[in-house]
Amino acid sequence: MVQDFGLDCCKYEDPSRFKSINTTYLKLHKYNSNYFQAYAYFHKYQDEIREIYQCSPPIMANVRKQAKSLFGSGRKNKSTHFMCVHVRRTDFFSDVLLGTDEYGKNFTNPAIEFVYEFLQDKGVRNISIVFFGDDHDFIRDNIKVKHLNIANSYITDSQTRGEEICLANNYCDSMLLTASGSTFGWWMTYLMPEGSYVFYNSQVSDNGNFTKDIHDYDLFLPEWIRITVEDNIARQEDKWWHERNNLPLDVVENMVFP
Repeated sequence: MVQDFGLDCCKYEDPSRFKSINTTYLKLHKYNSNYFQAYAYFHKYQDEIREIYQCSPPIMANVRKQAKSLFGSGRKNKSTHFMCVHVRRTDFFSDVLLGTDEYGKNFTNPAIEFVYEFLQDKGVRNISIVFFGDDHDFIRDNIKVKHLNIANSYITDSQTRGEEICLANNYCDSMLLTASGSTFGWWMTYLMPEGSYVFYNSQVSDNGNFTKDIHDYDLFLPEWIRITVEDNIARQEDKWWHERNNLPLDVVENMVFP
């Protein structure tokens, strides 16, 4: 017998509540299995997950080839901190929040400055920026980093998502998720080495009422750093969505499901 549970894609539902039910398997609902980002379901197995997703030799050969083309060497230079920025655009064009050039640059530029200054305050030096994204023209035309004292900036051109994940896992020292609603960006970040600095946009959707907004505490690890941009200034956001909206945990009224 199979018990379906976890209707909400992004909210953790404690499986122990089914102890009294005579069932052999618990199966996450299709919404949850499509995203699979409520990390409490699997976080205690993170080391095993990283091992399962170790990059195969053929993929790593392509990754090293791309790294050599980008950085001049296929091996990670330990003296350089690669500050990576994930910019998701193409299938988010219909979103006011993520799809417009104006919003995209108005969040991304201040957020990059915030991350750069954060790393500097932590004593990190020799920072290079590596952009991951599907809209290279937007990155070139709208993202401004020349005023920062960075060593270099690069735009990746991976052929597959596997190569992109492996490039991030093996070369990135920190990650900024500008479109924190991106499932691929989330998993690319989650699989990074332990201790990596992670920053993300505190607003996931246009209206801030998507389940990924409301259940941000189930979606984003507590050590990941939320960023809010107001009046073109980025700051660290110290409150979860429900705290910012003066609501109790687990509010479901007016929530938008995928």
